[in-house]
Amino acid sequence: IKGTEIISSFNSQDVANSISSLASLGSKIDTRFRDAITKHIETIGDSFQTKELVNLFWGFEKLCSVLQFNLLRRIVDRVNVLNSQDVATTLYTTAQSPSAKVKKYSSENIELLKRALVLLQTKMLDLATSANSQDIANTLHAIARMSETSSYFQKNDSLVESLVALAIRKIHVESLVVLAIRKIQSNNSRFSAAQVAQ
Repeated sequence: IKGTEIISSFNSQDVANSISSLASLGSKIDTRFRDAITKHIETIGDSFQTKELVNLFWGFEKLCSVLQFNLLRRIVDRVNVLNSQDVATTLYTTAQSPSAKVKKYSSENIELLKRALVLLQTKMLDLATSANSQDIANTLHAIARMSETSSYFQKNDSLVESLVALAIRKIHVESLVVLAIRKIQSNNSRFSAAQVAQ
């Protein structure tokens, strides 16, 4: 069976898992494979779950150092159902694209990118209180990187303030939990030592 025949048998989960796995492994893909899988994505595009689209977007950027605007468009079209991890991953992925490459994108793709960044930041602001520490860190990293390197990026100051405040609060709470655990462990070890002495 030829590679393109195998790819044509892939469902959306197979495609997303394959690209994510290859990216996680740090593999390189040749242009024939990339073109075949990209064509197949367009064929089965409506069957993708949101998480699969986000994972594909991340995977392609990691494998090819290229933003897949067809995937970004699909993600933006589903912005209302994104969770904080989806938003953080999409923002983080977008921030990895070198500014030299961004300048070469078509005006249509740059407009999509601008729109996506506004919508994604607004969505993360709505989801901020449910975001975990990793989502907060990835989002802040993405915002910082894009603020430094991208003339097309407009930072949402309210989002940054909310995420910084949440990060500080989470660090404080996590510190209190660690202290409580240490105290419990200390008490348990003293109790065990007292038991041993008897």
